[in-house]
This record gives sequence, structure tokens and C-alpha cells, in this order.
Amino acid sequence: MVEFLGQIGGPGMDAEISKATQKILQKQGMKFKLNTKVLSGDDSGEGVKLEVEAAKGGKKETVSPTPHSRPFMPN
Repeated sequence: MVEFLGQIGGPGMDAEISKATQKILQKQGMKFKLNTKVLSGDDSGEGVKLEVEAAKGGKKETVSPTPHSRPFMPN
């Protein structure tokens, strides 16, 4: 997940809940890039490639996100 802000959930989410949620999602295999902005995206080949950089400027890099393949299991 690429997130411009320093925490997931947006500015209105409680910081403790945000950290707990992120920790749970990381245990399930999700990776996070916080304080990062997406500059461009390319879906012309296999998968998607995103060009990202630090939100406050910095080194550009290309990432290829993978779909979160864990199946949804309703309660």
C-alpha cells in the first residue's frame, strides 16, 4: 500500500487504531510505503508498475505491487 500520509486510515483515524490495523495487515503479508506519493502508473505490461518518491521529495523508485492474495473470509 502506498500512502501519502505518515499513517494508514487518513487524517481522521485515531493514531493507535491506525498503528494496530497496520500491524495486523502486515502480519497478513501487506507491505506499506508511508509518506510516499505516486508519480505515475503503467499497466501496459504484465501487472502494474508505479513510480513513487518520498512525499517531501527524494529518490524516485519503481515498485510493482502484488495483489493481496489472501482470500476474504467473512465471519
